Amino acid sequence: PLAGKQSSLAAMYRTLKPDGRLVLADYGRQSGLMRLLFRLTVQRLDGIDDTQPNADGILPRLIAEAGFAEVSERDRIHTPTGTIAILTARRR
Repeated sequence: PLAGKQSSLAAMYRTLKPDGRLVLADYGRQSGLMRLLFRLTVQRLDGIDDTQPNADGILPRLIAEAGFAEVSERDRIHTPTGTIAILTARRR
């Protein structure tokens, strides 16, 4: 759920030292065939309400709202269940 992601990111921010680096891997924005695979697997198992924000690409915004700077998507890994985004950010 979105609230769980927000509280987890806040805890990560509190835990990291200033200038500490966050590296996060999670389902990111889905498009094309990956969106279909995501719908047929992850969304069927976890539900649309909890997974649609990820499919829409919300993670970079949530990371920034938690206080992190230099939020960047470093890589995208296509899997049989959708696209995994590798994101990095720095604690201010």
